[in-house]
Amino acid sequence: MSTNRSKILLPADVDAILDDYGHLLKAYSQLRDKESIFANYKRTVKRMEVLFPLVEHPVHGVTGLHALENYDEAGYVRRYQYHWKIILPKTGVKAKSHFRVGE
Repeated sequence: MSTNRSKILLPADVDAILDDYGHLLKAYSQLRDKESIFANYKRTVKRMEVLFPLVEHPVHGVTGLHALENYDEAGYVRRYQYHWKIILPKTGVKAKSHFRVGE
């Protein structure tokens, strides 16, 4: 199977992300891994999932970047999703995890 080199996406370099954007991240005692800057981090040969908690937003509260990557047999990204999420909302801000069409 031939691969178009211009379409190859390499896995996220978490160390480079921390070097470049670490000043925007913060560890929170309310989150699962209280000692880490990552609220959640899982990486295998086939998948990487990480939640980077950001410094507190003045309106939305604790937010974060949720990144999910799935890898093919060669180790390149096959599928990816990146989402900004409200993790711990500020008082008075209601976070909706889903909505229904027609409401």
